[in-house]
Amino acid sequence: MRLLIILIITSFFDTQVFAQSHFSQSVDSTHMWIGDQQYLHQRSTSNQIADDPINVLDTLSWMEILDRGSWTKQEDGSFIRDVKFTVFDSGYFEIPIFQISLNQDTFKTNPIGITVNYLPDDSQQLLPIKDIQETKGPSPILMYAVIIFCFIIFMLIILYYFFKADKLKPGKIIYQEVMSPYEKALSELNKLEQKKYWQQDQLKVYYDKLNEILRSYLAEGFKINALELTSKEIIQNIEEKNIQFKQLDLLKQNIKISDLVKFANLTPDIHTHSDLMKQAHEFVASNKSLSEELMAINTVHWNQLLGTELAKQFEDPNEIPPDILLQLKRDDTLETLSLISSMVVKNQFQLPANWVALHHSKLGQLSRWHYNLIMQNNQQWVNILLMIVLIPLLTLFLPFLMIIALFKKEAIFSRGIFVLSKHNKLMVNQNKLS
Repeated sequence: MRLLIILIITSFFDTQVFAQSHFSQSVDSTHMWIGDQQYLHQRSTSNQIADDPINVLDTLSWMEILDRGSWTKQEDGSFIRDVKFTVFDSGYFEIPIFQISLNQDTFKTNPIGITVNYLPDDSQQLLPIKDIQETKGPSPILMYAVIIFCFIIFMLIILYYFFKADKLKPGKIIYQEVMSPYEKALSELNKLEQKKYWQQDQLKVYYDKLNEILRSYLAEGFKINALELTSKEIIQNIEEKNIQFKQLDLLKQNIKISDLVKFANLTPDIHTHSDLMKQAHEFVASNKSLSEELMAINTVHWNQLLGTELAKQFEDPNEIPPDILLQLKRDDTLETLSLISSMVVKNQFQLPANWVALHHSKLGQLSRWHYNLIMQNNQQWVNILLMIVLIPLLTLFLPFLMIIALFKKEAIFSRGIFVLSKHNKLMVNQNKLS
């Protein structure tokens, strides 16, 4: 009888406990790897919850719900739901406390903290400490060999440059065929006509260019210093030299109108522009044969310009000197010009002082250094010794010299206007005169 009473009392209390509302939740583990998956287990006395807790989980930014699950009734009458989730960030996260309304009872859930870590990297695992072992680095011998080889090549290039010095190979100098004064004047007139200056209302430019072409034709074709004379002086010079120009009136009219446009702001009639161009063509063409005759008479060779003895210094004494040298020979003052062959051999010539000065002005930094060094001593063996000693140093500093020359806009390898032929005679490098 007593046992029966105890069983009845126990059954009564169990029913009261079960009848009380209850909700709890737990996870498989409070530690997980990033991207791993586990379950949140929710247990409740009823599946009729006013606000489903899953809605709270949806608001958590760090939690990614993969499967919402469903309530399943157990044998003891309770309900269980398994929510599958994952986390894609590392750190510590917490499922917060939130309020549950169940069977008219309201209470708070328990918080759950979860620590999420990155997967371990085997390559970053600590290894046992080992003694430091010395290893052999790449051998510097190859690098030194390349540097020395390049240095030697550089020295050989400089040595070759000094060895040939002012002596050029036959055929190295190419003389360009110069246009005759007649051909040059016609070419310039055609170019001026094509530019259409007066059609663009640039009258002063047009007449100034036209006047300049005619003056150049007189200077080059008839040896009249027309570029430096006034219009009046040009006519006087023509009359004094008694040059029998054809259609001289055309030239006078052309010069007169050009001066009026330039200095008196004259605006000629529109037909005058084209008429003066035609007259310029006629004057140049009609005096072509006269120009050729005068140039043949006035042609000067080295023999005529310098005399037989000095002309013998040139490879071809009957060669016609360039115009610039003719203009620079203003007197009979001579000066010694030294050209270098075989690196240290001096070849000396007597030439007009202005020519020698022009030659030196065309020398580059390296050529000038070479020239000054050889001029310091008359003994060849001393010069050879100096070159052997100084060329390695020069090779080292040549890049700096080139940079300095670049900033100063100076040449570094350039030679002068006079060079040596294969017979050690003088030649003029006309390419240096342009």
